[in-house]
Amino acid sequence: MSSDSEEYDTTRSPGFDLYVHILQKGFQLGSVLGVGAVAPARAAYTSLWLKQPVDPSLLARTAGATTLGAFTLVAVAGAVRVSNIDQDGLEDRAYRLHYNQGQNRTDVFAQAGAAAGLAAGAALLRGAAHASALHYLGCSSVGAAGGILLHVLTWPKEE
Repeated sequence: MSSDSEEYDTTRSPGFDLYVHILQKGFQLGSVLGVGAVAPARAAYTSLWLKQPVDPSLLARTAGATTLGAFTLVAVAGAVRVSNIDQDGLEDRAYRLHYNQGQNRTDVFAQAGAAAGLAAGAALLRGAAHASALHYLGCSSVGAAGGILLHVLTWPKEE
């Protein structure tokens, strides 16, 4: 979306703006779930149950697969939901999202973290024959989850 300093552009498609927001939330959800729950559970299973060393690339791929799955589910559910909202409802939601500081800040932190995670993943996986798109997505997910955590930890407390 955008910051408070920019006026809301009424000529833009509110349905598109709302759907882009939904897609961002799908990526963020998948990142947090993948990094915060699924990859650690996979690591615990591998080390404690299978008694094998944990391969970091397996965890990156697991986080990437979780992110892709959540993103896909949210994208489909969001498309269904947006198609059932009338034009006034779309305009209202898009307008409120445009001026929602918390949502905008979360998105900026997640996007910056995702870019940093992708860059780090590209550097770490450089030349790796086994690196797949899920590995890179997983690295980006780690960065996005870290960005969201940083947002939460640095958000000013209300008094």
